[in-house]
Amino acid sequence: MLKNKVVIITGASSGIGKAIAIDCAKTGANVVLVARSKEKLDQVSSEIQKYNVKSLCVPIDVSRKKEVAEAMSKILGTFEKIDVLINNAGIGVYGKFVEKDIRDMEQVVATNLFGTIYMTKAILPLMLKQGYGHIVNVGSVVSKIGIAYLSDYCASKFAVAGLSESLYQELKPLGIDVSIVYPGYVKTNFHNNLSFKNVGSSSPVKGIEPEDVSKVVLKALEQKKFEYFVPRFYGPLMKSKGVFPSTFRKIQLRRSKISHE
Repeated sequence: MLKNKVVIITGASSGIGKAIAIDCAKTGANVVLVARSKEKLDQVSSEIQKYNVKSLCVPIDVSRKKEVAEAMSKILGTFEKIDVLINNAGIGVYGKFVEKDIRDMEQVVATNLFGTIYMTKAILPLMLKQGYGHIVNVGSVVSKIGIAYLSDYCASKFAVAGLSESLYQELKPLGIDVSIVYPGYVKTNFHNNLSFKNVGSSSPVKGIEPEDVSKVVLKALEQKKFEYFVPRFYGPLMKSKGVFPSTFRKIQLRRSKISHE
């Protein structure tokens, strides 16, 4: 499926991005690893060498459009084509909206939303010239339902969902596929930030592994459908939210009160 294809993965230094990189390499794909830490990217690159594929480490901050533009020159200096872009990079800060530092909130939106926009804008001209390509955006369950104390994160992920749907409508007729994956709570370094110390204390949902999300991303690349939920039960759950929105808000309000008692 991915043999000899070129796959760009942002946030590839750990967690979901690292799992995707390894799984893509296993299938024979050449991978472009994008993240801020060169050291961590080099470690991931070393791990996938055993699969005899090409890898390129691109240490940039996707929230900075100049760095993204410069990265494209480096990438195209190594690979003549780009088959897949996986926008996975994301950050979050937990806390009350009124107490959050506006600079932290701006960085969340810049990374999660504008990082996705910058990478997509940089890659898209080549994909349009090729007449093919696949863009997979890693959203979140909170792309569909807002929760307390993650206001800026939810806003950014809602926006990624809207962006993905718009791009799907624009690009599908041109031969470029767009998919979005909505993971639930994933056991990654994302939650190591001290602001998350109380997260999950009242949640009945157990965390899933990064590899669980990676499997679904690869499924999206094979099936080319628009949206995927991980775990799958979130799909029907989000549909029922559309039918009973007030009930969902009441449940979420009760859970947010419990977690901060």
